[in-house]
Amino acid sequence: ALTFMDIGFSLWDTLIYYRRGVWSHPTRFRTDHEYMFVFVKGSKPNYFNRNPLDISNPKAGKEYSCGGSRKKDGTTHPPKKLVYKPYKCRGSIFNYNFGGDGTKLKKKHPATFPNIMALDFVECFCPPGGLVLDPFNGSGTTCVAAKSSGRNYIGIDVAEEYVSIANERLRTETIIRPEDRLPDYNTDITKFMD
Repeated sequence: ALTFMDIGFSLWDTLIYYRRGVWSHPTRFRTDHEYMFVFVKGSKPNYFNRNPLDISNPKAGKEYSCGGSRKKDGTTHPPKKLVYKPYKCRGSIFNYNFGGDGTKLKKKHPATFPNIMALDFVECFCPPGGLVLDPFNGSGTTCVAAKSSGRNYIGIDVAEEYVSIANERLRTETIIRPEDRLPDYNTDITKFMD
């Protein structure tokens, strides 16, 4: 992460991919998360649409009071009555319970991530018709997500075996968002813990 900042990128946000660790080292804790750093050139992303990443709001339709902020003269604004929207921002912890997704072809790579995670980030940070670049393409999940969502893509990898896997996946696979457009992947993570 620090190297990216040394070469001119700014760290815009840090997210956590919560995944249930499957093994532990005898002298360390089991790893249940990975950092997802969002780097940008400048101070903010050129494109940002978090709507595809929003989650269901269990309080949807219920009324709440908001207000009480202080005015310059020291008095407060009167509270407003508002209604919770059907969806809300998912927050900075991303819980995908899809570790086993993908084909046998995808699983030929030793370090994969959920298809829907790639789709979420492509749709969030790249406009329709835009260009997605994955300089460490591996099994090609990012490029398959870009193709599946109408974006252009370039994938680069040093291993010919993985380039072949990615090309075959691009010919044969599509990532489809689950039927509920905005499922709640960000469920209570404690129920997945031992």
